[in-house]
Amino acid sequence: MCATDLVQAPAIAEMLWSFGIKAIVVIQRGDAWADGIYNVLKTEFEKRGGVILDRVRYATEVTEWSSYLQTAENKLSEAVATYGMDRLAIELISFQEGVNIVTQAMDYPTIYGVKWFGSDGTSMTQQFIDDAPTPSQKLSIYSTLAAPAASEKYDSLYDRYYALVSQPFGLYSACLYDAAWAIAKAILEAQSTDTRAVISILPRICYDLWGASGWCRLNADGDRYSSNYDIWGYGGTPVTNVHYGFYNGVNGQVTWDIANLGFKPKEP
Repeated sequence: MCATDLVQAPAIAEMLWSFGIKAIVVIQRGDAWADGIYNVLKTEFEKRGGVILDRVRYATEVTEWSSYLQTAENKLSEAVATYGMDRLAIELISFQEGVNIVTQAMDYPTIYGVKWFGSDGTSMTQQFIDDAPTPSQKLSIYSTLAAPAASEKYDSLYDRYYALVSQPFGLYSACLYDAAWAIAKAILEAQSTDTRAVISILPRICYDLWGASGWCRLNADGDRYSSNYDIWGYGGTPVTNVHYGFYNGVNGQVTWDIANLGFKPKEP
């Protein structure tokens, strides 16, 4: 029930496009996770009319970023005359090493002058706030984080769960809860615990199930068809996590929180 990055990448593409971003440089980890996001992001962003100016892929053991950042700086500098600064961005697909990347980016005027976007690897990461408050605040680093659909079902379950264990009822808990219900419903309908009998009807069961995490529809691979994503970034004084927007996994649209942004994004 937890969405794969085949679902997250289109959300990132729409986040960029709805912000008015026309061209990006992708800075990413050199691993299967980041490659998977990039491969789908490239298709989705270009499908919308966006341009990937360069892909800067770094080894996961790297600690010095100057050559990578200079490559991104050169590529974005060349693109300013064509697109303008406000139509350019960095897409950062990283984990906590992103803290060092944004810190060193302060020495490069073009990439430090555009907006930065990320993924769930850079979303609500305390180390950005603790170790890189100045660049995190300046760049915002708008990042996607999977979120349950807003519903009374989720709110009721959250309240009851918190009352029992004094812990938040997060998205992954909601996904586990819905997976258990889907299996239970399939067993009851099949009148069998035979794996093949249950699996054969799970797609239909899930299609009709609106769970605590939202619509439980599956794709052809048996993974979740879509997911909602909150868009989190950094801002404020002192710097903290700020909710900047929401991606609706049903209609594929992003709604920006203009009050928290402090401005209205440009039209695509």
